[in-house]
Amino acid sequence: MTPGTKTSAYLSRESISCACEGGPQPSLHPALTRLTRITLFIFLFTVILWALLLDLLPPTQRDALIHHLALPKIWLKQGILTDLPWASFSYYPMNLELLYLIPLALGADWGAKIIHHGFGLLTALIVYLYLKKRLNQNWAILGSVLFLSTPIVMRLSASAYVDLGLAFFITASWMAMLEWSSTRRNIFFIISAATLGLGLGTKYNALIALPLLTAGAMVLSAWNGKGFLKSGLWGLAFLFLALIMFSPWLIRNFVLTGNPLYPLYNHLWGLPGVAPSDLVVNIFTERHHLYGESLIQILLVPVRAFFSGQDHSPRFFDGVLNPILLILPVFALIKTRDRYLRLLGVFVLLWIIAVFFQSTFRIRYMLPILPVLVVLTVYGLHELWNFFSRRLTRGLSIVFFTCVLSSFLSLNVIWAYDFWQKAAPAPYLLGRETRETYLKKSLDHYEVMDFINRDLPSQSSILFLFAGNRGYYCDRNYFYHTFYSGETLKPILTGARSGLEIREELKSLGVTHILTRRALLTNYLVNNFQKDKLLIWRDFAKYYLKPRYRGRGYTLYEINDNHG
Repeated sequence: MTPGTKTSAYLSRESISCACEGGPQPSLHPALTRLTRITLFIFLFTVILWALLLDLLPPTQRDALIHHLALPKIWLKQGILTDLPWASFSYYPMNLELLYLIPLALGADWGAKIIHHGFGLLTALIVYLYLKKRLNQNWAILGSVLFLSTPIVMRLSASAYVDLGLAFFITASWMAMLEWSSTRRNIFFIISAATLGLGLGTKYNALIALPLLTAGAMVLSAWNGKGFLKSGLWGLAFLFLALIMFSPWLIRNFVLTGNPLYPLYNHLWGLPGVAPSDLVVNIFTERHHLYGESLIQILLVPVRAFFSGQDHSPRFFDGVLNPILLILPVFALIKTRDRYLRLLGVFVLLWIIAVFFQSTFRIRYMLPILPVLVVLTVYGLHELWNFFSRRLTRGLSIVFFTCVLSSFLSLNVIWAYDFWQKAAPAPYLLGRETRETYLKKSLDHYEVMDFINRDLPSQSSILFLFAGNRGYYCDRNYFYHTFYSGETLKPILTGARSGLEIREELKSLGVTHILTRRALLTNYLVNNFQKDKLLIWRDFAKYYLKPRYRGRGYTLYEINDNHG
């Protein structure tokens, strides 16, 4: 046995046979395998503990405060699935938000973050099971480590979003489909369609997977010797079962709005769009005019996302990935004879193309294919290990492979350290800081929400105008226009002939207070109305608006019932 052959089994405890290697490989000394496994387990445990500690912090993530936690909180107060026409996203599918009702009802909103994190852990488990069956336990653990330590996954694991739930359902669907193909057991076909349906009920982005996995079911059926007609029938059966699981949300939306996919594709149902038509642009127009990017730069967005992503920056895709997830899958696919891997590669490519042609490119939208990229990355690392082990001594192979892997994982570690420093959880977790103190430090709008909850009558109803729409910490009734705050005010001011008419229109909507950021409101008024309307607004503000709170850029007004 040559040294190169010995080292090719470094990450294995026992001989394995895989299509990409072409035959069995003997094991190295068990101590090396145990050391590798222990090291990976320590890294995995650290990543999970890191996220769990951050889960215990009060929710501060933007979309959770606008949507994922805010709506369930309203439902607990007004009734589950209450129609909220002022919030278009209240018509989105909300399987996970229904789960979030449980911790919110118990007064433990951090529990919603634990639930979301749990879906990430379940996704990592699926990756582990897939790789353990096809490679071995150490490679499988490495796959879980790569998935859970990817910056965008770590960030979402510490939030009450829904993206990890979507990733779990999509991953479970394609894995069950492959099991159906390899075992011919129809129970896996049913599981695949059902989990896709649950994904559709989690987030509309799963609609991308619907045609892809339906086509996948037909391709796999054909590979198993079914004819064209039977393969088509399997595809229709898959589509039907998935839509059955999704149907409660489709029925609810059709009954409430006339569009089962509201607010998507409203024009197909004769309904007006949610967003003003002049603000709906494609990715080419958006990135060229907002960021001055050339056509080549825009076309390279899916590649750039792996190298230059930044958190909370729409220009840089609002998230961070790791370049290894782009580089290593290439090595996995170049020479592979595993047609399942090739099919997964096509799935990834088509998903990225679909996301690219959305109006706004976000790394979060690629999360459902991240587990596939992790699987391909592990196979790429496997190929890299074989390359080293065939050409170098055992010691050098270990050194080179460890250096390559560590260089990429160090990027995740650096990101995690920086994120932890910014979150500054220690004082709160150690009991040296109260929840209120932490929230006032972390959220610029929490102080005004605290004032509203303490000082405003319980029957108050607040209109948010350019106030950010983060209403979770507001214990009074509130509403706003989902897409663009000015759309609520625009028809009122356009039709008003006096300040009194503005007051009457707002009162007819039940508004008792207005929360705004004065600079944004003033800018909107100046840029959208003529002088005569601005004078009417000035009179309204002078005679009918009474400032109740000013601080950190926010102003809360009370609408007076009487002139002056």
